[in-house]
Amino acid sequence: MSQLPTIVLVTGAFHVESTMDLLSSELQNAGYDTTTFELVTVNNPKLTVQDDSTALREAVLSPLIEQQNKDIVLYLHSYAGFPGSAAIKGLSKAERLAQGKEG
Repeated sequence: MSQLPTIVLVTGAFHVESTMDLLSSELQNAGYDTTTFELVTVNNPKLTVQDDSTALREAVLSPLIEQQNKDIVLYLHSYAGFPGSAAIKGLSKAERLAQGKEG
């Protein structure tokens, strides 16, 4: 049986990381590893969607996918769909397999 993917939970605008605690707990009880990312724009109106995208990619996605070769499922709540879609560009399973890479 293949290993379960890591579930990456990304909060929406104005949501703190603890917003995902219940969902994260349920997923962990079902056998999934989870990680939660709070967008950097939460409580910081001077930052932009690009800041969120860059932070998500550098802090979570690249380490999990490119360094640890993990399969992930990216759960993007509400506004997180915008920076999340940009952050994952070039890191999809199909793109990485086409390049001979894992994760």
